[in-house]
Amino acid sequence: ANPGDTKTLAQKLLREKLELGDEEICEIQLCSAHKAQQIGLPTGAQNNGELLSGARMDDMSMVYLLLEELRQQSGKKPERWPVAIFCNGEEVGSRTYEGAASNFVSSVLQRIVRNSCTETAEEYWAQTQARSFFLSLDGAHASHPCYPEAFDPHYEINMGAGPALKLPNGASYSSEPFGIARIQAVATRSGCRLQIAAPRSDKPTGSTIGPILSSQLGVRGVDIGLPMYAMHSIQETISLQDYLSLQALVRGYYEG
Repeated sequence: ANPGDTKTLAQKLLREKLELGDEEICEIQLCSAHKAQQIGLPTGAQNNGELLSGARMDDMSMVYLLLEELRQQSGKKPERWPVAIFCNGEEVGSRTYEGAASNFVSSVLQRIVRNSCTETAEEYWAQTQARSFFLSLDGAHASHPCYPEAFDPHYEINMGAGPALKLPNGASYSSEPFGIARIQAVATRSGCRLQIAAPRSDKPTGSTIGPILSSQLGVRGVDIGLPMYAMHSIQETISLQDYLSLQALVRGYYEG
């Protein structure tokens, strides 16, 4: 069936299910009612699947990872301030009052820093900016065999081959030479293998909140993506090995 027929059939089934009659349906948004499940080839001592398939992997998987690692850092190095930032609306909501492009994050961090200093508050904040570095963690489109034209053949992003270090097309990501060198050193120390994700130069790419926060805070950073299939669909799929590898990278980053 062509897309028009599929849409008509979906609306017909929905009308019958909800007993709507001939009322017009203006919008349909699908969501998954299934719990996340391990699928694919068995691996590990538990003989579970190597892949994890579920809803909202982008970007709830990164929220969970950061919260867990932040909890692990509690009290380890009091002279360091590990921070995790979760913005509502992701890129599409960045210009709301609590989004990445607002002054909310900068205001909160400045208050924390200035209330902790014993010298001139402005100077201490400037020193903190210069010493700071951040990771922007998001999903990354894994190279799909059904859509080879969407990817640069020299920079395939493969499931199970590690997190993807995103190189910008223009200013789409926060990654730049200093930050790339720094995170590659952390990855080597943490035993994390990074893939290089470079978009096709003739196709526009998506963006993240990375460059937005970098410009708002005046802090260097890099963009790292968790490779996944069907990103932004109702059922996304990631590699558990990639997730664990990124977890090791974040732990190494927090521990310095």
